[in-house]
Amino acid sequence: MQARDRLIVAADLSSTAEIHALADDLRGIAGALKIGLQAFTANGPELVREVIAAGHRVFLDLKLHDIPNTVQHAVREAGKLGIAMLTVHATGGAAMLGAARSQNTLILAVTVLTSLGEDDLDAIGLTGGASASVVRLAKLAAASGIRGVVASPLARKASRSSIACLMRPSYAMAAGSASTRAPVICATDVD
Repeated sequence: MQARDRLIVAADLSSTAEIHALADDLRGIAGALKIGLQAFTANGPELVREVIAAGHRVFLDLKLHDIPNTVQHAVREAGKLGIAMLTVHATGGAAMLGAARSQNTLILAVTVLTSLGEDDLDAIGLTGGASASVVRLAKLAAASGIRGVVASPLARKASRSSIACLMRPSYAMAAGSASTRAPVICATDVD
């Protein structure tokens, strides 16, 4: 695997034209384009098909979290689009995670959202701090047959021993802007 294959850039945009322009600008630089809720909601599955047809790998970051049957069918439908990776929430539990397993798509379980502070975690019942929660959820994901997790860089070491594939969200400043942050996700050991 080359270094560029480990770089996944977020297309957190609504405009199809801007997303395609970003994908074209990143050709040969980034290994995949992350299409998340904003882009997917604005443009639907057709955007994913177009980006893949243009020769790009797609990481579909939808963070699925529902009853096992619904997630299983959603994973199957997302897989038909030809995506490389898809996210689910680890807090969906063992049955949901097991239903999300896929032979053709790398399923990544999101452990703890980086936007959640200790008070937030306590309020939703994830006690013991972020690192402990990440480890518990990473172990649950691994035991449920999920091949990778998304975890904060701060929890990387703790979760690394629990699962084979770790993706950690990172952020870089957007070119030419001191106030806009453009997410860049660095994949570690993603095949």
